[in-house]
Amino acid sequence: YKPFVAKSCSMTVLPTLRSALLPMLIFGVLFLYLGFLAAVSLHMAGVRARAMYLQDSYRQPVKPMHVLFGAEGNHSGFMSELETAVKSVLLNAPLDTSLDLHFMVDTVAQNAIEERFLHQLNIASWSTRQPLRLHTYNVEPFLPRWIDQIKQTYRHYPPEMERFRHTAGAYFRLFANELLPSHVQHVLYMDSDVVIMAGLDRLWSQVTSQVDKGYYFQWGQEKCSGFNVIDIQKLPDFWKRIQKYDLLTLRPGSDFADPKGNFTKTLRNAQKILHQRGLGDQILIRSMQVTEPHLIGSLPASWDVSAENGAWTKRNGTGLDQDRPDGVGMLHFNGGGSSQDSYARAHPYVNPDEHDQNLKFDSTWGLVRYYNNLPWNWAKFIVESRSSDVESSSTADPHQQQRLFLRGS
Repeated sequence: YKPFVAKSCSMTVLPTLRSALLPMLIFGVLFLYLGFLAAVSLHMAGVRARAMYLQDSYRQPVKPMHVLFGAEGNHSGFMSELETAVKSVLLNAPLDTSLDLHFMVDTVAQNAIEERFLHQLNIASWSTRQPLRLHTYNVEPFLPRWIDQIKQTYRHYPPEMERFRHTAGAYFRLFANELLPSHVQHVLYMDSDVVIMAGLDRLWSQVTSQVDKGYYFQWGQEKCSGFNVIDIQKLPDFWKRIQKYDLLTLRPGSDFADPKGNFTKTLRNAQKILHQRGLGDQILIRSMQVTEPHLIGSLPASWDVSAENGAWTKRNGTGLDQDRPDGVGMLHFNGGGSSQDSYARAHPYVNPDEHDQNLKFDSTWGLVRYYNNLPWNWAKFIVESRSSDVESSSTADPHQQQRLFLRGS
């Protein structure tokens, strides 16, 4: 009887379990399959979204790059330097954003620059990879007021000290907000004796990524104003701030003032702090660096290479290639002193004698001869070779290319 009961239970219960488990098993497999498809779908959607984000990021235009020059007169030495500087900028222009070249000039320089760059070289018509625009601004209507403002700022310094150590043109950049378009914020200022040696993309990316830090200026450790980034929208406030700086007012009771009230000693102390004896535009920026250092940003060492510092042999006894092992972005020749000749003719680092010790700089500082000697038609070919529309430039949309030469005030 018991075996019969057991047999009856097995015969009755097992089919019931099978019939109940089978749908559950099928449902479970289907659920896992649908979950797998959903996971794959979400993953692929994420991949597509990431790809679209990267594509949009690539297409997102970087802020246009603005390069600023100041100029007075049309001496052949100056014009030669300026041509080399502009040529080096064009050959190293950013690949992912447009380039605007701004020239703050007097009438003589304006005529010379427009004649050379617009009419003879016709740079505005080049088929560049990104839009290229050139602007000139005549400063002469503003110059008397600017000069008075500069003299007023230095009114506490002895009258025998020269207010314009170089020329008034060295101060033009500090009034750029009055002439450049109102939408322009950051500009890279260059002296005419600066040569760009590397692509400007990374440098300009750094500048645009630090906008929220509120820097008024950005320059190198050597604090040379011949190559720096300026937030020109902050220049009005810059002029207000420096009027109150002890380093410019030389007020009694300041940290560096002589306790006995000796003005000469106070002046010397200020000059030691500023690391400069004469007056000039550089003093104004250095006074902000000392008084409010958080308002001044730093450029990488590769973008701070100045011949004034002795070809970098004072640092470790080695050459520039070893002192800057990662390379250099620019070379600055710091003027020619009393000579009006360009550095390409007068500077010993570029033109050493046969037995001159400066021959050892031939593979570093001497490389600027490439930009100086490169024919302009060759430079044009190199620039246009980087453009995707070189062959179709004759049929390209002129509004899309935006190669313009604009004359300001």
